[in-house]
This record gives sequence, structure tokens and C-alpha cells, in this order.
Amino acid sequence: MERDTLVKTLHSEGNLKYSFSGNKIEALCHWMTIETPKQAETLIKKGDPADSLLFILSGLAQSLDDNRQVALHNKGDFAGDSLFSDRSTHNVNVQALEDSVTAKLCTHNFHEFLKENQTLALKFQEFFKTASKVRGEQIVGESFVDQKNTSP
Repeated sequence: MERDTLVKTLHSEGNLKYSFSGNKIEALCHWMTIETPKQAETLIKKGDPADSLLFILSGLAQSLDDNRQVALHNKGDFAGDSLFSDRSTHNVNVQALEDSVTAKLCTHNFHEFLKENQTLALKFQEFFKTASKVRGEQIVGESFVDQKNTSP
């Protein structure tokens, strides 16, 4: 996949377009690597170090908390936002549901981005950190079981 296609996909799909201009998204894409996972491949494993963030460029993936699906990731979506959270490990498994193309941002490359353009890199970090917090709260809320209500 060409870098231009990566930039166009992230600019036209998903949520980045609401917070960042095309030039800013292009700056982030410079630090990503393209991967081509196969159907049923584990992209992120729960408990592994939170050292990468993935964008779905084509295909479909799901986030699983144990065996429960907590998110479905389409073109333009991202997974692995634990990279920018207070957690040191990923809190869900992410699995490809079909052959896919992903863009990966790893910790090392993000640190290089920080060195080159700290202001912009920190804006992306804040965006992903906020998304991670919201997703974490959503998973907790959906997993809540009211122990007081024991009626059938």
C-alpha cells in the first residue's frame, strides 16, 4: 500500500478527520508501518506490552475481552490505544476477522515523532489517551453486573 493511500484512508475514514487536518494526519502516517494480517490472526494480545497502535486500512477486526466482543473495527478505526493510556499492557485481544491491511505505530516510532514535532505528537497523544479512557469506561460499564438486583 502506498503512503498516499494510507493518508487518504485515515483522512476520509474514522475519527481522526474530525480533530486533525490532512497535513497533520500525513505527519503521523510518516511514522507508521504497513502490515497485512490474515483472517483470524491475533493483532494485539491481552496482557502484552502496550507498545503499538493499529489502524485498520482494509478488512475487519474485533476487540475481545476474554471471549466477549467489545468492539468491531472497520476501515479507518484504530485499536491498541493502550499505548497512550496509563496501562502498561493491552487490556483486550484484537483479532482480524478477515484478511486485512493495517498501519502500525509503535512506541519507538512515536518517540521519534516526538523528537521531530513535539507539539503535534502530543496533540495526537492526547486524542488517543482520551479515546482510550472512553473505551475503557465503556467496557467497564458494559461488564457491570448489579449484585443488588437478584430478582429473576
